[in-house]
Amino acid sequence: MAIWNKIEQLLNRNNTAQYEVIMLADKDGNILNTFGAASNIPIAAGEVTGYTDVHKFGMVDGSAGNTWTTVWSAADSTATKLYPWETTAGTLSVVSSSGEDEPSGQASQAKAELIILYDQLKALTATGNETDRGADPLTYGSETLGPGVYIKAGAIDVTGTLTLDADNDPNALFVFRTDGAFTTAAGAEVLLINGATSNNVYFVSEGASSTAANTIMRGSLLANQAAVSTGAGTSLEGRMLAINGAVTLGDTSIITAPTGTINSILTLGNVLALFNMFTGAGALSNAGASEIQLSIGTNLGAITGFETATVGGSTISGDGAGTNTGAYTITVEGLDTTYNPVSETFTLSGATETAEGVVVFHRVHRAKVSSGSTNVGTLGVFNGTALVAEIAPEMGQTQMCVYTIPAGKTGYLTRLGASSSKNIATIVSLFQRPHSEAFQLTASAMALYQNSQTIDFDVPLTFAEKTDLDLRQIGAANNVVAADFNVILVDNPV
Repeated sequence: MAIWNKIEQLLNRNNTAQYEVIMLADKDGNILNTFGAASNIPIAAGEVTGYTDVHKFGMVDGSAGNTWTTVWSAADSTATKLYPWETTAGTLSVVSSSGEDEPSGQASQAKAELIILYDQLKALTATGNETDRGADPLTYGSETLGPGVYIKAGAIDVTGTLTLDADNDPNALFVFRTDGAFTTAAGAEVLLINGATSNNVYFVSEGASSTAANTIMRGSLLANQAAVSTGAGTSLEGRMLAINGAVTLGDTSIITAPTGTINSILTLGNVLALFNMFTGAGALSNAGASEIQLSIGTNLGAITGFETATVGGSTISGDGAGTNTGAYTITVEGLDTTYNPVSETFTLSGATETAEGVVVFHRVHRAKVSSGSTNVGTLGVFNGTALVAEIAPEMGQTQMCVYTIPAGKTGYLTRLGASSSKNIATIVSLFQRPHSEAFQLTASAMALYQNSQTIDFDVPLTFAEKTDLDLRQIGAANNVVAADFNVILVDNPV
């Protein structure tokens, strides 16, 4: 009997070609062939040229109920993912969609500078008595105001065109402060005239700060303990800032750098000045094809949705303590259009959150952080806009139970393993797709009930070159399924 169940003990687990001798024998003990790395061992029928040990786990949403889903990634608990690694041949890009880099503790420094700016704005005394303008909320229609500090206990809403006239004073300061929320109506505009600059206009709220669709806003939106958001099509010349709250950019919004020199009574820190969008603690998100001229960042929170946006600066994410992840590299492994192995290394740094590749991939089966610190957020590998691989936070490599047998090789699958976190029926099984055929369910489905199973094949399952392997599960909502399979690659006879 072939001694396949000993292979895992004999081979190392680092995807390298350092192997001890393996002999195959028939039922009568006659040696059929020998594989090995030692030069004095004859290679009869082939040579073991690779060893793939895939041990991944993923989370599936309840909506997957009766749908087979690939055990692919732990970063997204809602998406139904079915062989997402299969892609039209093309070059790749690696996107730090969760802001991997915090050079020199920028996120924590920006938060400290934001608090200083807020405290200074909060300390200003009123020069325009908004209490006399009537009951809450205060509404600015189409009117013109001069420089000043306008304070209101209730909400502030801009419904028409609010014109701010600096009277040719480049230091003119306009501060609108409310203990409630700040909002605008659809199509509202803040217009600056006679030397007024957006670096000296601030809308400060204790509640949420938001603009409606197609607002033209000039100045900075700053919320203390609430969210800041823009409606679709908003144009903002300024900043979206939150000390403790989410910052959300609406679809097709455009944010540009504020103009002018900030009034000397205020302090805009050198790091905070780098950002169009920043929150001291909260998520940062984007809803569509938006444009941001400067950097975006959060000191503590997820960053999502910016794959479809254009960000002119960096994407910065801290861990709440100001640690520096520094530069790092990501290596992507897969096959080219001829099904031969290829790999490419991408470098991300504090100034680069998207790295473009030049190697053409047809299959992607692994990506890993190959140097630098382990990723603190999500790293996505894209072919155009298609996500083909993902490194979940703190994992350092993809979790993909997929593989394609390279050209000129035969794959021998020696082991399947899986475990389930829930005490409810979960089935894990291997699907194969021979070249130019459809995916087919193979034997050896594993039924799990909050337990684990391992199947070792004394006679391995054999897969021809260019065959796609996809380990899938079907079962409970939000079930954590860990799975792995081992494949030995052998050169085909010439």
